Amino acid sequence: SILTGLYPTSTGARNLHQDLAAGKLMFVDQLRAAGYYCVSAGKWHQGNATRPRFDKIIGTDVSPDSGAEHWLDTLKSRPKDRPFFMWLASKEAHRPIQRGVNSEPHALSDVWVPPYYLDTTATRQDLAAYYDEVARFDENLGLVRAQLQAEGLDQNTMIILITDNG
Repeated sequence: SILTGLYPTSTGARNLHQDLAAGKLMFVDQLRAAGYYCVSAGKWHQGNATRPRFDKIIGTDVSPDSGAEHWLDTLKSRPKDRPFFMWLASKEAHRPIQRGVNSEPHALSDVWVPPYYLDTTATRQDLAAYYDEVARFDENLGLVRAQLQAEGLDQNTMIILITDNG
């Protein structure tokens, strides 16, 4: 829906894991026609028909990693003489959630348990793991932002952060 500007019912891929129909126009098509280098790094939920529309795709849905660990290398390895569009997708925070995946894992004592949850060790472990995954996402996004700044691109690059999991 985001890449086509269409409601899910109009894309031909009503289910998240269905392939997008080959004939659906995506804004990536227009960017590539204008000379942009278009790459996707991380989670891939677009199907096979859209693969040729990107210059490069790194990562898959079956990979056990988050996808975000590919972002920095993707940014660094792009052609420096072309404008770029990068669809950087991450599995954070999707189940199964992994504990301790960030540089500073959250302590169970630092976890806030909403009043509608049972405050148990298991609940705190689950929430701490969620916090860790969100922190890993933040760390990877920070690395991308720092690289854009180091290359002098931070004032001429738009970052749009969207999520399907709050």
